[in-house]
Amino acid sequence: YGVDPEQLLVTRGSDEAIDLLVRALCVPGQDSIVIQSPTFGMYAICAQLHACRVIDSPLRESGKRFEWDAEKMIAAVRAHAGKLLFLCSPANPTGQSLAPEALQALLGALQGECLVVVDEAYGEYSRNASALTLLQDFRNLAVLKTLSKAHALAGARIGSVVAAPELVRVLQACQ
Repeated sequence: YGVDPEQLLVTRGSDEAIDLLVRALCVPGQDSIVIQSPTFGMYAICAQLHACRVIDSPLRESGKRFEWDAEKMIAAVRAHAGKLLFLCSPANPTGQSLAPEALQALLGALQGECLVVVDEAYGEYSRNASALTLLQDFRNLAVLKTLSKAHALAGARIGSVVAAPELVRVLQACQ
């Protein structure tokens, strides 16, 4: 992925990566995560397993497409003190990708407030640049990658978290 080894944690699929992030950063019974439905169900499952609230800032329907509403996501994070904001881009199951400029604005708005987790399980199918290009500028960014989709290695269960080295060290300790 073109990152320093200290920024990379190999996991048993993206599911483990999601679980580690929730376990490491959320206090059970106290903290919350923010998602945009419809989305990949594992974010909510991991949060519920760790007794964390799931705050939904639904995708906006626009004709025959879905779109993100960045202002609503920021408001949801702030209103509920969200510790994690999960973004699936390209989105599962709706397919849209978050433009790099929109992601950059979102990261800037939430810096110091929330970790933004961009799940790029389908990243190889996007025309947009990977969120990995923003890692150097934003400490509140974590990117999830997997070999199961584009590389047809679902049975191998190889995923990863790419983030700031200090976050990777915390996740390694939990792992």
